[in-house]
Amino acid sequence: MAKKFFLFFFIACFFAFPLTGAHATDIGLSAGALLPYSQFQDVADTGFSLGYHAKTDVQEVFRYGMAVNYGSATGNRGVDFWEIDLYPFIDWVFLRTEHVDFFTRGGIGLFHWESDNIWWLDGSGFGMTTTFGAGCTITKNVEVLASVNKLYASFNVDYFLIRVGYNFDIGE
Repeated sequence: MAKKFFLFFFIACFFAFPLTGAHATDIGLSAGALLPYSQFQDVADTGFSLGYHAKTDVQEVFRYGMAVNYGSATGNRGVDFWEIDLYPFIDWVFLRTEHVDFFTRGGIGLFHWESDNIWWLDGSGFGMTTTFGAGCTITKNVEVLASVNKLYASFNVDYFLIRVGYNFDIGE
């Protein structure tokens, strides 16, 4: 029960982040495909992901942010899996053109998961997550991101995410 309150507290703080003096410059919403690989691919099919993030420019080529994502996958053997992750991330813009910023993203955080019918992943729990990826922001608002995510607990769940989102500019 304490872990659920811990997770709820972090999620509530995250959603309040752009409303405080933290000076977020973008709030983004995204959706896309969750593509299992490794051991997870043997039991789960392609799923979907929904995300929310708030980020701010630290320097001209570095951005810091917080992300909350929901992912779900069903499987070829009656698998039902979903997870929520919360993590801070850093974006590094390595190439900037007139209308497109290309960046890499790295983050580490927490997740909560629930699953049925996976022998090594039956039940629910909390753990640590990492994400690494690359993407681009087109005309400062449309964002495309491809990332590799890994959930760590007493098991490993590995998946690719390919998402498209929209960033709302909320000022400086």
